[in-house]
Amino acid sequence: MIHLPEAAGRALRLAPVALWWVLVVLVLAIGSIGWQQELWPYTPAALPLSRFVVQLCLLLLPLLGFWWLWRLAASISHRGWRWLGYAVVLAFSGLAVLLVVLGCAVWVWWG
Repeated sequence: MIHLPEAAGRALRLAPVALWWVLVVLVLAIGSIGWQQELWPYTPAALPLSRFVVQLCLLLLPLLGFWWLWRLAASISHRGWRWLGYAVVLAFSGLAVLLVVLGCAVWVWWG
Protein backbone atom coordinates (compact mmCIF):
# COMPACT_ATOMS: atom_id res chain seq x y z
CA MET A 1 0.00 0.00 0.00
CA ILE A 2 1.30 3.42 -0.93
CA HIS A 3 1.15 6.18 1.65
CA LEU A 4 -0.06 9.64 0.69
CA PRO A 5 3.33 11.44 0.99
CA GLU A 6 4.95 8.80 -1.24
CA ALA A 7 2.18 9.11 -3.83
CA ALA A 8 2.37 12.91 -3.76
CA GLY A 9 6.15 12.81 -4.17
CA ARG A 10 5.85 10.45 -7.11
CA ALA A 11 3.19 12.66 -8.71
CA LEU A 12 5.32 15.79 -8.32
CA ARG A 13 8.35 14.03 -9.80
CA LEU A 14 6.28 13.11 -12.86
CA ALA A 15 5.26 16.73 -13.50
CA PRO A 16 6.93 18.08 -16.65
CA VAL A 17 9.48 20.84 -16.18
CA ALA A 18 7.60 23.03 -18.66
CA LEU A 19 4.59 22.98 -16.32
CA TRP A 20 6.64 24.49 -13.53
CA TRP A 21 8.05 27.16 -15.88
CA VAL A 22 4.57 28.12 -17.07
CA LEU A 23 3.33 28.35 -13.48
CA VAL A 24 6.25 30.61 -12.49
CA VAL A 25 5.79 32.87 -15.54
CA LEU A 26 2.04 33.04 -14.81
CA VAL A 27 2.63 34.14 -11.22
CA LEU A 28 5.19 36.74 -12.32
CA ALA A 29 2.87 38.10 -15.03
CA ILE A 30 -0.04 38.37 -12.60
CA GLY A 31 2.26 40.14 -10.16
CA SER A 32 3.36 42.48 -12.93
CA ILE A 33 -0.28 43.34 -13.65
CA GLY A 34 -1.04 43.84 -9.97
CA TRP A 35 1.94 46.09 -9.31
CA GLN A 36 2.05 47.78 -12.72
CA GLN A 37 2.32 51.33 -11.32
CA GLU A 38 5.14 50.40 -8.95
CA LEU A 39 7.13 48.25 -11.37
CA TRP A 40 6.55 49.89 -14.75
CA PRO A 41 5.41 53.51 -14.22
CA TYR A 42 6.99 54.82 -17.45
CA THR A 43 6.39 51.78 -19.65
CA PRO A 44 2.87 51.87 -21.12
CA ALA A 45 3.34 48.64 -23.10
CA ALA A 46 4.02 46.56 -19.97
CA LEU A 47 0.36 46.07 -19.06
CA PRO A 48 -0.81 44.74 -22.47
CA LEU A 49 2.26 42.50 -22.66
CA SER A 50 1.61 41.11 -19.19
CA ARG A 51 -2.01 40.42 -20.09
CA PHE A 52 -0.90 38.62 -23.24
CA VAL A 53 1.56 36.51 -21.23
CA VAL A 54 -1.19 35.60 -18.75
CA GLN A 55 -3.49 34.55 -21.61
CA LEU A 56 -0.72 32.49 -23.19
CA CYS A 57 0.05 30.76 -19.89
CA LEU A 58 -3.63 30.04 -19.32
CA LEU A 59 -3.77 28.47 -22.77
CA LEU A 60 -0.68 26.31 -22.14
CA LEU A 61 -1.61 25.26 -18.61
CA PRO A 62 -4.34 22.75 -19.53
CA LEU A 63 -2.15 21.14 -22.19
CA LEU A 64 0.72 20.65 -19.79
CA GLY A 65 -1.69 19.51 -17.09
CA PHE A 66 -3.04 16.81 -19.36
CA TRP A 67 0.47 15.72 -20.26
CA TRP A 68 1.16 15.40 -16.53
CA LEU A 69 -2.04 13.43 -15.90
CA TRP A 70 -1.23 11.13 -18.83
CA ARG A 71 2.18 10.44 -17.30
CA LEU A 72 0.53 9.76 -13.94
CA ALA A 73 -1.90 7.33 -15.55
CA ALA A 74 0.97 5.61 -17.37
CA SER A 75 2.78 5.08 -14.07
CA ILE A 76 -0.06 3.03 -12.54
CA SER A 77 0.96 -0.61 -12.41
CA HIS A 78 -2.46 -2.30 -12.51
CA ARG A 79 -3.79 -2.49 -16.07
CA GLY A 80 -7.44 -1.84 -15.21
CA TRP A 81 -6.70 1.25 -13.13
CA ARG A 82 -4.27 2.49 -15.76
CA TRP A 83 -6.97 2.29 -18.47
CA LEU A 84 -9.41 4.05 -16.14
CA GLY A 85 -6.80 6.78 -15.66
CA TYR A 86 -6.43 7.13 -19.42
CA ALA A 87 -10.21 7.39 -19.81
CA VAL A 88 -10.41 10.10 -17.14
CA VAL A 89 -7.61 12.08 -18.81
CA LEU A 90 -9.31 11.82 -22.19
CA ALA A 91 -12.65 12.91 -20.73
CA PHE A 92 -11.09 15.92 -19.05
CA SER A 93 -9.22 16.74 -22.28
CA GLY A 94 -12.48 16.83 -24.21
CA LEU A 95 -14.06 19.02 -21.57
CA ALA A 96 -11.09 21.40 -21.60
CA VAL A 97 -11.15 21.66 -25.39
CA LEU A 98 -14.85 22.48 -25.21
CA LEU A 99 -14.21 25.16 -22.56
CA VAL A 100 -11.36 26.69 -24.56
CA VAL A 101 -13.53 26.84 -27.69
CA LEU A 102 -16.40 28.41 -25.73
CA GLY A 103 -14.00 30.83 -24.05
CA CYS A 104 -12.57 31.90 -27.40
CA ALA A 105 -16.08 32.35 -28.79
CA VAL A 106 -17.06 34.53 -25.82
CA TRP A 107 -13.82 36.49 -26.12
CA VAL A 108 -14.43 37.14 -29.82
CA TRP A 109 -18.12 37.91 -29.28
CA TRP A 110 -17.66 40.39 -26.41
CA GLY A 111 -14.20 41.51 -27.56
